[in-house]
Amino acid sequence: MTTMYGILMALLSSCSWASCAVLFKNLGKKYTPIDINLFNVVSSFIWLCLLVVLTHSNILIQKGDIITIAISAFLGIVIADSIYYSALYILSPVALTIISILGSIFSGMWGYFLYGEVLDTISVAGILFVFIGVGFISSTYPKSKRLVKLKIYGILLAILSSCLTSFSVAILKPVLIRNSSLVVIMYRMLFSSVIILLYTLFSKKFNIFIQTFCEENKYKTQIIITSFLYVMGGLYCSMLAIKSCNLAIVSSIMAIQPFFVLLVMILFFKYKPKLSEYISIGFIVIGLLLFCID
Repeated sequence: MTTMYGILMALLSSCSWASCAVLFKNLGKKYTPIDINLFNVVSSFIWLCLLVVLTHSNILIQKGDIITIAISAFLGIVIADSIYYSALYILSPVALTIISILGSIFSGMWGYFLYGEVLDTISVAGILFVFIGVGFISSTYPKSKRLVKLKIYGILLAILSSCLTSFSVAILKPVLIRNSSLVVIMYRMLFSSVIILLYTLFSKKFNIFIQTFCEENKYKTQIIITSFLYVMGGLYCSMLAIKSCNLAIVSSIMAIQPFFVLLVMILFFKYKPKLSEYISIGFIVIGLLLFCID
């Protein structure tokens, strides 16, 4: 079931998600989580529309599939991504990415319950190493009690986001097999854009959103770049990987994401990594290697 193509797509997706995590953290200095989510889904939808036109993809999808995509969009983008951006205010991109790798555990669980996917002993060992890596970074706390509570809150947000995201992707697997991945993602972004836009309109935050967006051009450019990486690298490559690989294996291959986050932060933001981050990433990489054993 596992193919080298699926592994490559999962790695490309992981690298893109890592870059997005760092860029989203920077955007968080200026915008609220709901603002970032709205910026991202709308610009991503525009990118996807252009790609669908260029590739002449068939946009017709069965009614039942449309409902599944709408549910996936609500859980995985509207809710989970907003929670993720909230956690990003509290945790570093490295810590948040490491904790979010728990999605590999959840994906294995959803694959088993929804599709009867069974993992061999080596794959289970890979999941265990990923879990240890996540647990290690989660067990290190700051000295201040207030900061400890804040970090625990951030960790809980990251776990909830990871759980919802993995479920929203898992329910899409049959839809992805029957339809173009690009079109499925486009509809997913369309539903997300409509829901978040309606929320901002009814909560009377739309004017604030537009005013904030028009303030600084450098953030507009960053949003466009981030949304492109989010769509083409993160979402599209992950969907292609899911088509050809076991859900748990895809998610665990993407567990190398913290390494890419660390690399980006060291190269571009002069970040000084902590020992706990190196150890956590080490366990996760071992888990990744176990999954790559076919």
